[in-house]
Amino acid sequence: MRTRPGAATPCSPSAASPPPGGQLFTELPPPPALASQPKTPRSVSPELQTPGVILVVEDQPDLLSVLLSMIKAVGYEAVSAGSGEEGLLRCGELGASLRLLLVDLCLPGIDGCEMVARSRESHSAPVVFMSGGAPQPLLELALAKGDDFLSKPIALADLRRVLDRHLAN
Repeated sequence: MRTRPGAATPCSPSAASPPPGGQLFTELPPPPALASQPKTPRSVSPELQTPGVILVVEDQPDLLSVLLSMIKAVGYEAVSAGSGEEGLLRCGELGASLRLLLVDLCLPGIDGCEMVARSRESHSAPVVFMSGGAPQPLLELALAKGDDFLSKPIALADLRRVLDRHLAN
């Protein structure tokens, strides 16, 4: 999906009709502190601690920080990008060391699907899309273009399961 500046995308607020009476926003509590999680991975086998990194593309800084901590807690290395454009740059910089992309569907500018489509020209790493409420057509597109999907909020056990599925040798 190509977009031009200011154009409505399936993730932009202008792409869907607001409910009667205006926009509806739900404020969610912050994710539980990772302090309750063990500092060392419990069941990470040696073959999972392989060279390479996971690229996490997420535009919400707090969630990005939590995701990076969770990935580290389950024994993997991760780097981040805060937008689709930055994600494309990081894919190029990482080259062969890129093991997996964890990409938010709804990003400002280039959305997650477009970022992945463009980045596929330079890598063959598995792609796991994530979303906390993308419209159904975008979810279907993500499932067709990606290798897996995580629904936000993401539980540590779900993240571990998906990473192990795609990164275990």
